[in-house]
Amino acid sequence: SSGPLAGCGSLAAIAEGVELQHLLPQLAGETLHSLWALQRPALLSHLRSIGVERLTERQKLATAVVKARAACTAAPQPPPPATPPAAVPPPQPPPPPPPPSPPPAAQPPTAAQPPPESPSDDQLAALLSSLSLDVGCALRGALSARAAAAERRPQASAM
Repeated sequence: SSGPLAGCGSLAAIAEGVELQHLLPQLAGETLHSLWALQRPALLSHLRSIGVERLTERQKLATAVVKARAACTAAPQPPPPATPPAAVPPPQPPPPPPPPSPPPAAQPPTAAQPPPESPSDDQLAALLSSLSLDVGCALRGALSARAAAAERRPQASAM
């Protein structure tokens, strides 16, 4: 198969990876991509309809398929912060580019210097988008931590 998910393995490899290779005959008419299109409840029902009788096997295979989809389609995530989200400082903007260096003294003053290269609109939009995402994630984490702390306070005073 081709496309952005082509390098994500095969349904047979996933089944073998969770020691369910004995189900390969029932899975023969399926593709990994067709199973990825199903949400977990529909996937469990579909696996039963194609002859995967044991619930534990359906659950094990569905979990493996969902994990493979997530691993194959997720953007690389940064490692979680070592400190709680409330203590994470907001992301800092990148440092400004260094000023252009002056032209060498040996060059005649009439020689035109090309202007320094500016980032494209697409590059600026991508940078703004990533900064907005980072700030949004930090704010959500801080608000979640604050809400969790507020929920714990009344419980502690009731004891």
